[in-house]
Amino acid sequence: MKILYITTDAESIKQQYKQYCKTNGLTFLEVISEQNFIDAYKYTKNCLVFVRGLNKWLKIDILLKVLEDYDNNIVAVSETDKIKPAVKARFEQIIYNNTNNKLSYAEALKKPHDNLQFYIDLADSVIYDTTIHDKYAKLQKLNEVTKTIQLCTNNILWESLYAKVISR
Repeated sequence: MKILYITTDAESIKQQYKQYCKTNGLTFLEVISEQNFIDAYKYTKNCLVFVRGLNKWLKIDILLKVLEDYDNNIVAVSETDKIKPAVKARFEQIIYNNTNNKLSYAEALKKPHDNLQFYIDLADSVIYDTTIHDKYAKLQKLNEVTKTIQLCTNNILWESLYAKVISR
């Protein structure tokens, strides 16, 4: 298991994996710097290495060899997506964990749709909702609608624009 979380809420991920370690009988090792990682990875049997603050590491290349050669439990957390592509490529799974309290796409569609802010919030929900598979197509529709709104002067047909967004 090699998982990278891109999130601003590392503490909740940490608690989740501490519980995982308890239920599976693994030792939980938290690492916050390059040197700690090297020391912790000596104990690779029956443990989970929780790497924190990955985006702040100066010597992130240390992870390359370890991620490539070993199949042990590594869970890494980064606050931003600004990680070298070579390091990101060696994780089996990258999870973008939205902690900005954004609405899901289905929840955003239920809000009143008679203003431009609705479409801005809807575009945010498309970006952050992990259940949407055709994000590009949805964002194109939203772009068309917002362009139409910008070109209108007074008589904006909100119901027609909303129907355009929810149509397949």
